Amino acid sequence: MEITLNSGIYQITNTINNKIYVGSAINFINRERIHFSKLKHNKHENQHLQHSYNKYGKDNFEFTELINYSIDELIMAEQIFINVFKPEYNMRKIAKSSLGIKRSEETKRKLSKSKLGNTNWLGKKQSKEHIEKKTKARQIPIVQLNKDGTLIREFDSVTLASKVLKTYPGQLTSCCKYEAGLNKINNKTTKGFRFMYKDQYKLNGNV
Repeated sequence: MEITLNSGIYQITNTINNKIYVGSAINFINRERIHFSKLKHNKHENQHLQHSYNKYGKDNFEFTELINYSIDELIMAEQIFINVFKPEYNMRKIAKSSLGIKRSEETKRKLSKSKLGNTNWLGKKQSKEHIEKKTKARQIPIVQLNKDGTLIREFDSVTLASKVLKTYPGQLTSCCKYEAGLNKINNKTTKGFRFMYKDQYKLNGNV
């Protein structure tokens, strides 16, 4: 099973009260856009999340890519994360696929075990330490560049940059991944600018 950098488990966090929503996506950027578009227009099907968004405002919600999974593992993995994290905004406690994926017998068996709280099959992926390490990627400093590579400014994190530039964190991460050569199908620019992880920018001979 091929694991891409675009599909996996994500989390939406209310930074005021730390309540969360956990979901799965075949494409993080598209899923993030859909969530916040529905929330912005007060049309989100999750009334718990919508009510909280209306109360606290967009700037107090963060979309974070937690970990990558292959598409046919998404619902199974989502169920595990729901069981472990017990996200307050998830109205439905059983993960449901809208992708039309036909599950194999092995996948069904693992999903059945996940409902019983058995998470051993995930191994390292399931450890909270590993998940926390993945989520800290959001705090990695990034730089904003013109198309010719001229430095404009630095940001302490993707989250901060997204708030200042009024764009989705996933779009900035996508640009950084493209610059790092991690995925050539990701975005090259966002709002006409390039973005790069600060450490990579330094490794390229920049100060």
